Amino acid sequence: MRLIGKMPTIAAYTYRHSLGFPYIYPDNDLSYAENFMNMLWRMVEPKYQANPVLARALDILFILHADHEQNCSANAMRAVGSSFADPFLSTAAAAAALSGPCTAAPTKKSSKCWM
Repeated sequence: MRLIGKMPTIAAYTYRHSLGFPYIYPDNDLSYAENFMNMLWRMVEPKYQANPVLARALDILFILHADHEQNCSANAMRAVGSSFADPFLSTAAAAAALSGPCTAAPTKKSSKCWM
């Protein structure tokens, strides 16, 4: 669970670093989505006020994105994790599964694998 909790921090840091902006630390008073928005878009204001509609939409997007059921990477993570492997290694297995040409990510390309 800690790895899932760190993903918004890593993504926001990467985004801000690519733009040359300073890193913004997480704020424990904000929700998961609001905190992600804070780390992405806060500039000089002392306290970031997230748009509640946008925060709710982002919450729903995160839920839909996480609910993959039986795609290739989720299946790989479950299989490796079921042996009580390190969570980071399970995540690496899931990422490796996504590198294949028959994953669900590039839908057009994956349809060629099955035809």
